[in-house]
Amino acid sequence: MTTKTKRKAVELTDEEKSRRAAAAIKGLEATGRVTADEGVPGPIFRQLQLVRSALRAERERQGRTMEDVAKSAGMDQPALSRLERGETLQPTLATLWRVAEALGMDLAVCVAPRATSARK
Repeated sequence: MTTKTKRKAVELTDEEKSRRAAAAIKGLEATGRVTADEGVPGPIFRQLQLVRSALRAERERQGRTMEDVAKSAGMDQPALSRLERGETLQPTLATLWRVAEALGMDLAVCVAPRATSARK
């Protein structure tokens, strides 16, 4: 019989969270895991990483386990783990919304015209 030890949630500053998220993005880009072949342009990938980071930070702030949040979101714990780690490169909006909802958060999507001088 194996027993799991529960890790104590460590409270990180916003600056440390941002630094870790940026490091994770750079690390994944450096490995070549984020390519145009996978249909995830860099800016979109970075935005997804920010969303993932915010969801994970809120889960940890609430002291909730992945298993608890996954169950509330109608998914399994390994899927939530992959989502938080960035291994799900193209999560659906529905999946992100369910996780946000399980955490008592809102998920906002914004579409706006690009601010470029090369419009036709």
